[in-house]
Amino acid sequence: MRALIGQSMDNSPSPVGRWLNGILRAVDHDGLTVEYSVRPEQCNPAQVLHGGIAAAMMDDLVGATVYNYTGRYHASVNLSVDYLLPARVGETITAR
Repeated sequence: MRALIGQSMDNSPSPVGRWLNGILRAVDHDGLTVEYSVRPEQCNPAQVLHGGIAAAMMDDLVGATVYNYTGRYHASVNLSVDYLLPARVGETITAR
């Protein structure tokens, strides 16, 4: 995965990951870091990132992290999300 740092994730084996199209920023012993640009089609009518899309970003990143360390795909069993601040169109979210 380190060879992919700085590249978009548009070649992800995950169709959702390709659609989210984050940019891999770091790979280290603590996990992966990905930046996502908030696009209009990811937002609610108030132009704020839809909570389900934020959850999808987290879930997809967890899957990529697990794959990076195990070489195997796994399904999520549970995902709990607390929304603290809004993200608006054009902003960048960093997920770790």
